[in-house]
Amino acid sequence: MQNPLNINNYDLARQPDNRIVDAEDAKKLHGVVNQVDHQQFLITSAAISVFAIAFGWVLNGVRQGTVPIAASAGIGILVQSLLFTLWVKARLIRKMMRNYTVYLRLTGLSDWEKDWVAFREEDSRHSLSTRLSSRDVYYQQAAFFILILLAAAVPWLLHFRYEPSVSSSWSRPLLWSLLFVGIMNVALLVVKWGRESTDDEKAIEQCWLVALEKFGRLRRKTETETPKP
Repeated sequence: MQNPLNINNYDLARQPDNRIVDAEDAKKLHGVVNQVDHQQFLITSAAISVFAIAFGWVLNGVRQGTVPIAASAGIGILVQSLLFTLWVKARLIRKMMRNYTVYLRLTGLSDWEKDWVAFREEDSRHSLSTRLSSRDVYYQQAAFFILILLAAAVPWLLHFRYEPSVSSSWSRPLLWSLLFVGIMNVALLVVKWGRESTDDEKAIEQCWLVALEKFGRLRRKTETETPKP
């Protein structure tokens, strides 16, 4: 097994004017990181809004008799699917942001990123971070977990409350389909829970070290510091 690369074994291969990356590129990368970070908040807000609007309408319609239980089950399946899609999107965005933040740290474009890693390793309590993943990621996953569970449970509760003895040609099949989709979504969330670990960041770091060395942005200290005979 190949030994992992270490940034401490490299020197920055600066350009003649002492730059690694053009100033405009560095500014653009910082802007992208801020934008991606903000999207996490928007995705969580969108998930809560979708659930509240959809099931607010369902509850009102069922009470008034204008929305059948079968329709509430169908809406539950759609809401669950949308929530799961938003959750996947949030994971992809976090990974994309790590690609940028690791690059900024390795190329010396962001002292904050370097200090943040050191602070996080020093004391996870104050950095709101655990060994596996930052707590804000757990909170976001918990929000999706609860919303998906509620999206599966609400149509069943409405069925027992308003149609306890009704077995229409659509209600039961859709309710069981809703339950199946809910179980699958929850199972995937549980399996992936906490998998976004520091190991992911280390893997991204290894890829960047190889790429930066290949394109001459980093030089191995063992090569540059070894005296020639």
